Amino acid sequence: MKFKYLFILMIMFLMPLVVKAETSSVSINCSPSQVSAGATSACLIKGSSDFNVSRVVIDITYDDDLMVSSYENATGFTGSLTNNKIDISRGTEDLANGNFNIGTLNMLVAASASVSSANITLSNVTFYDADGNDFPASSIGTVITIASGSNTGTGLKTLSVTNGTLSPALTATNYGYLVTLNSTSTTSFGISATANNSNDTITFVNGDTNATISNPQNITFVTTGGKSEMLVKINVGDETYTLTVTKPTVNSSNELSSLTVGEVNVTLASGKHDYEVGLKNVSSYEVNAVLKDSTKYRISNMTFPTTMNGATEFAIVIEPIDNTSGLSGVTYVIKVKKSASDSSAVATSDNTSSNPQTGGVAMTMALVLIASFSLSIYLYKKNIESYN
Repeated sequence: MKFKYLFILMIMFLMPLVVKAETSSVSINCSPSQVSAGATSACLIKGSSDFNVSRVVIDITYDDDLMVSSYENATGFTGSLTNNKIDISRGTEDLANGNFNIGTLNMLVAASASVSSANITLSNVTFYDADGNDFPASSIGTVITIASGSNTGTGLKTLSVTNGTLSPALTATNYGYLVTLNSTSTTSFGISATANNSNDTITFVNGDTNATISNPQNITFVTTGGKSEMLVKINVGDETYTLTVTKPTVNSSNELSSLTVGEVNVTLASGKHDYEVGLKNVSSYEVNAVLKDSTKYRISNMTFPTTMNGATEFAIVIEPIDNTSGLSGVTYVIKVKKSASDSSAVATSDNTSSNPQTGGVAMTMALVLIASFSLSIYLYKKNIESYN
């Protein structure tokens, strides 16, 4: 009987010596727990342990609509988050125990997020004691609820165009934009837009006619009333965006590159549209006019007399092919004069016959002839004297 009680006493004495299993866990809590697309939530990771902890290792995984914008260790820990793995530790004189903070994950919700929630999972959690022994820890993940819309609330989240260039880029406070089509020959373009709030309806309206555009992916470029641009309005929720659509400005000239009247090649000057041409020994003449830019301009009228009766003049009218392009035309006035001389001299232009340089040449030639004649007489007399 004594041995029985002694055995019981021994067991009761030894029970406190049985090693108690260490317990540890981690959890994560995000604030705010409901955020909009494009917003950030601060997620605090907490630990709990009934033994002193010198090191914590945690794998972090999360849904595609989330990303880590930054990570911050809690006070007392050193280390980092690398490749979605937290590996941090504390000094031997400052071990963690009980309930303690591990670090903060700042999670960014994608601006294009279309789901209502996204998960963050903590896995492969391991705590280490002061002697380096490792102990698996349990973990509790969390869910971030993604609200409709983005930080900007109402309005557009994205805006893009096809067959053209949008400027400036979309911002939350700008409601007016310019769309420049790719070329002057572009006849249609497309507009794509998404709303910050998925509950808002987007409508596209022709700003010139107030008619709803049924297919914004293929809008015909049409201008009215002599305008060179068209307006497209985008209504989303209580907001209205205005897009001014225009074709690119192309450097072009409404002038002639060459002009021939009869046998005269007229010397043209930029900005000058009145010329005089002198013709000799002709009763009729031909005119040949060539445009600098025949893709945007045409000669709509070129009338001139077929016979010469003293001084005559004619006009060359140049106008844009597309009257709605905003380009302007010009008119050349050419005055043709007939010389009274019957000589067959080559015709000239721009009053060249009255050019003092031309008169100087004639005078020089006359002086040369007189000098030659005088020299001939002098040599003739010398020959006679020598003969005698």
